[in-house]
Amino acid sequence: MEGPPDRRRWYANVSQGSRATADVYARRLAAFCRRMKTEPEALVEMEDKPFRDLVLDFVSVETGLHRTGSYIHSTVKAVNSWRKHHGRPSVSGVNIRGRDAAPTLSEEVAPSPAQVRSVLARAPIRNRVICSLMAYSGVRPEVVGNYLGDDGLTLGDLPELDLSGDEPRFRKVPTVVIVREAISKAGHTYLTFAPQATCRAVEDYLKVRKAQGEKLSRSTDLVSPGRGANRFLRAINVGDAVRAAFRPVGIEDRPYVLRVFFETRLGIAEGQGRVPHRFVVHWGGHVGDITARYSLNKNRLPSDLVEEMREAYRRCEPTLTGEAPSEGDVRREVAKVLLESLGYSEKELAGVDLADVDQVRSLTRKRVAPGPKKQALVSVDQLPGLLEEGWTFVGNVGQDRVLLNPPEGGAAPMSRPSPPALAAGESPAPPR
Repeated sequence: MEGPPDRRRWYANVSQGSRATADVYARRLAAFCRRMKTEPEALVEMEDKPFRDLVLDFVSVETGLHRTGSYIHSTVKAVNSWRKHHGRPSVSGVNIRGRDAAPTLSEEVAPSPAQVRSVLARAPIRNRVICSLMAYSGVRPEVVGNYLGDDGLTLGDLPELDLSGDEPRFRKVPTVVIVREAISKAGHTYLTFAPQATCRAVEDYLKVRKAQGEKLSRSTDLVSPGRGANRFLRAINVGDAVRAAFRPVGIEDRPYVLRVFFETRLGIAEGQGRVPHRFVVHWGGHVGDITARYSLNKNRLPSDLVEEMREAYRRCEPTLTGEAPSEGDVRREVAKVLLESLGYSEKELAGVDLADVDQVRSLTRKRVAPGPKKQALVSVDQLPGLLEEGWTFVGNVGQDRVLLNPPEGGAAPMSRPSPPALAAGESPAPPR
């Protein structure tokens, strides 16, 4: 914004470093001055009473023109910020009807999983990556590319993406997506996950870029801005890409509705008992107990907690994508229920591949004691040795057979072969 040095300083500092908010405030200040036929410098020099009257007149005029209360309130905030920057009192206690209302969003409804799948199926590959990240990972547009286009998601923010082979491949799915502090709205690092659909889209997109001669590294932007001066896609262009993907399926809502979809579907999964609330809060980039606990630990979560989150996200995938769970997902769920019934905790299962039959079988054997031995019908001449091993006499069956109970608690196996049972069809002799 061109202007006197003092105005440029306000422009840079008005929102404590947020360039996007500073731009909005600058436009609101200019709109106020046009409407009330004044200049920014005159607002600074104005005494308190005339300034308050001017603001009240502005509210009255804009209300008469049926401007939304949120717009009027935003403009008054910008004017107050300009005054406070120059050490002058601001106006307080102005009653603005509907200041917290959002009429343009009142009829906005999150799309269905089928609509999101339709958007992804028809979108060009780059737009598919963007829409999939917003819908299934819940990232804001500014995470993909920020307001100025000088930062955004990189391939290094997908730590489980393997770039060493001929083709980019994800080592684990669902895969971790790290949102760094610099691109997080709340100003803290957090992680979320991306499902198979997003991983496939990213792999296909990177294959195309690699085939075109681009060299991929951990610092490479995840979504390329194409030609232009910016290193990353700008947030406004992220929104344009989502709108372009919406048009073919008739969705007219704002791009942010994909994030609304993410939080709505996770709310449903939480209600179904698939995921703890604290995970939902963390994946959405909000400040919760997980963030508070680990914010002093360089924002690094313990590996067992990450794996616990991954399993919870996997359980949410059918609710998010609307697709039936895969055979592997069903196998994992069955194995998890089995092992939990045997007393294993979520922490103990965090590092276990529940789709690995051998691992599940090994864990099962550790908790399942050998079954009790059954009663045995043996010949009389075997009786002395078996009694020494802990078997107990029950009674005679015929003239040369006796019935024994096994040792208590399934004692150590007998040193001799198991007592022979009666042959098929053989009837015991009547008791004496």
